[in-house]
Amino acid sequence: MEASDNEEAKLSGSLVTLRSAHLLWQQGEGKGEPWKVNKLVLHCTYDARLLTAEGTEEVRQVKTDKAQNEVNEAESNENLDNEQQKRLNKNKSSLSRLKNSFARPSKPAYQGQSNIPLFCQFPDKMDRRKEK
Repeated sequence: MEASDNEEAKLSGSLVTLRSAHLLWQQGEGKGEPWKVNKLVLHCTYDARLLTAEGTEEVRQVKTDKAQNEVNEAESNENLDNEQQKRLNKNKSSLSRLKNSFARPSKPAYQGQSNIPLFCQFPDKMDRRKEK
């Protein structure tokens, strides 16, 4: 996506792939300097639908429909209080930002085959001790 020279295009934060990130200090075992024994761990969550252009379009459509319905409902009400007016302005802003997006690769959504059974078995910790 290209922004114009005069004004940057504003993007919707709801179309950002990364949903949350936590930086954690993980205690290590042993003695020594804390920065040598312990370590920093980064935990991230992301919305897998937003990894492709098709998934992004699906999410955009759902969010656009929701915001448009709220705008229509608010505009039909003539007597909006201050909070309702703020909400209306926020939804209008969201609608304009949802028109812009980050570039994503195109890849059709995975369609699984429901006739293929898959079984997973995880060994119990007690079973591993018996093997040794």
